[in-house]
Amino acid sequence: MEAAALLAKDTTLPRTRFRLAGSGTLGPELAARAAELGIADRIELVGRIEPSAMPEFLAGLDIYVMPSRSESLGVGALEAAAAGLPVVATRVGGIPEAVADGETGLLVPSEDAPALASALGQLAQDKDLRVRLGEAGRRRVAAEFDWQTTLTRFEAVAQRVGERR
Repeated sequence: MEAAALLAKDTTLPRTRFRLAGSGTLGPELAARAAELGIADRIELVGRIEPSAMPEFLAGLDIYVMPSRSESLGVGALEAAAAGLPVVATRVGGIPEAVADGETGLLVPSEDAPALASALGQLAQDKDLRVRLGEAGRRRVAAEFDWQTTLTRFEAVAQRVGERR
């Protein structure tokens, strides 16, 4: 929310809007925080997205943002990259495995609203960069994260672990 508020204050940027997806108990808190920051008109809390509706949801975005405090692999970032979206995410857990900084998206420190706003502002102003990162992400997911490649890598790890025992 703080990064969104910073972007809203930047008059050099196009008017930005945010769609927050996910379920949980924080909905009312998020809505209250958006109102407190004066950006309630720019924030849409869409709730849980059914897996079958995810492609349509992603198609309606220009940038996918994943400001996690902790994360295993970052499957959401991979799904967004597969959809051709540039990803802005925090450098936590396995996210750097999913997002190649400067190649398929931009990584920022966790809980650093100014850094997040800066990365988003950079992409908001540069359509060519958004397209380049999005296309690179799609290619990378297809080459490195398809089911067959993932299965082959998993089997290799399982075999090495078995050999050590």
